[in-house]
Amino acid sequence: MEKKLELMVEKQYEHDQDIVKYTQHKLRIRDKEIEEEILEKAQHIFMWVVLVVEMLNKAYDDGQIRAMWKKLHEVPSDLDEVFSNLLQKDNPNKQGTILMLQWVLFTMRRLRPEELYFAVLAGTDTAELGAWDRSEVDNKATQRFITSTSKGLIEVRKGTHADTVQFIHESVNDFLIRNQRLQKLDLALEPYAIGASHDRLASCCMSYIMRKELDSIVTSMLQREKLTGCYPFLEYASTQVLAHAEKAQAGCVSQEALLQRLQKLDGDFDRLKGFHDVFRRFYNHYNNAGLLYALSLGGYYQLVRLVLLELKADVNAQGGQYGSALQAAASFGPPRLEVVALLLKHGADVNASGGEYGSAVQLAMWGSDYNKAVVELLLKHGATGLC
Repeated sequence: MEKKLELMVEKQYEHDQDIVKYTQHKLRIRDKEIEEEILEKAQHIFMWVVLVVEMLNKAYDDGQIRAMWKKLHEVPSDLDEVFSNLLQKDNPNKQGTILMLQWVLFTMRRLRPEELYFAVLAGTDTAELGAWDRSEVDNKATQRFITSTSKGLIEVRKGTHADTVQFIHESVNDFLIRNQRLQKLDLALEPYAIGASHDRLASCCMSYIMRKELDSIVTSMLQREKLTGCYPFLEYASTQVLAHAEKAQAGCVSQEALLQRLQKLDGDFDRLKGFHDVFRRFYNHYNNAGLLYALSLGGYYQLVRLVLLELKADVNAQGGQYGSALQAAASFGPPRLEVVALLLKHGADVNASGGEYGSAVQLAMWGSDYNKAVVELLLKHGATGLC
C-alpha cells in the first residue's frame, strides 16, 4: 500500500476568513459592501488587503465613505502595481520613504519613534539634526511623520517601558525582501540590496555621530541620560554603526572607505569610542585602543579581515582594557572563534601579555564564560601560561 504525507499550508476558505477578520478589525468604518468588495478584489492575496485597507482608511479620513469607494474602484488588483503606486505615485519624499522602510527592515533592535525620526533625517535632511526640541517636534508630530513618510506601512506600537515602531503587518517585511521588490523601488540598491541597505544605515549613523553640535560635548558616564534626551538617535548610532558596517561588508558592499576614515588620526574614531563607552557603560574601555581592537572585541569578522588585508593594521598593536586585538577577541562574552583564528593566521602573538586580565588564553578561560573552543585553538597555536 502506498503511503503519502500531505502538508496543507493553508486552506483557501480559512485564508479568506483571515482576510475578512483583518479587514473588519483594521478598516476605519464597518461597511459590509466595502468589506465584500475588498475580499473579491483581493483574489486571496493577504498583502494586497493590508496595503489597500490602509489606503482606504486614509481616503476615509480625507473624505468620508464616498472617498473610500472611489479609492477602492481606482486601486488595481495587481499587488506589485498597488505597492508601486503607494510608494512612488505623488511621493516627493520617495527616498525618505525607502530609507524608513530600510530602517525597520534591517534595524539591529526595535527603534523608538523618536529614534526612527532622527535616523531618517540623518540620511535625508541633515539640516534638521540639532538637539531634539520637543516644543517643535513632540511625540504626536513624530508619529505623524512616521505615518506620512512610510505611507502608513509603519505604526507605533505601545510598550510597557517604551513605544516602538514596526510594520503594520509582518507580511510587509516578507513582501519587501522577496522577489527583489526593494531594489525595484530604488535601483541604487542593485545588485546587493541587503548589503547596500546596511551601508546606507551605517552612513546615517556616522552622519548623526559627527554632527557639529556634538563637537564640544565631553563624554562621561554622568551625561548618558542627558545625551539620550537631547540626541535620541545617538545611543543607537554609536553602538550599532559597526554592526551595520559588518552586515554591509558581508553583503558584498565594501566598507573600506568607512574604515579608512576611522583609522585616520582626525578624531572621528575617538568620538565614536567616547559615545560608545558612555552608552555601553564601559567608560575608558577602549582607552588607547585602535580600530582593530574595537572590531575584534565586537566580533566583526568581515571588518577585521578587511582591516588586516587592505589597511595593513598592526595585528599586535597594544592598547585597550585587554591589551591587544587577540586578547579582546578571546575575552569573555559571545564566542569569537572565527576572529581569533583570523588574527592568529595574520601573525597575532598568542602569548602576548598585558591589559587587566593577562594573556589571550587566560581571558578565554575567565569565569563562567569559559570558551573551550577558543582555548583549544590558542593551545594549538602554542599558548602557554595556564595554571
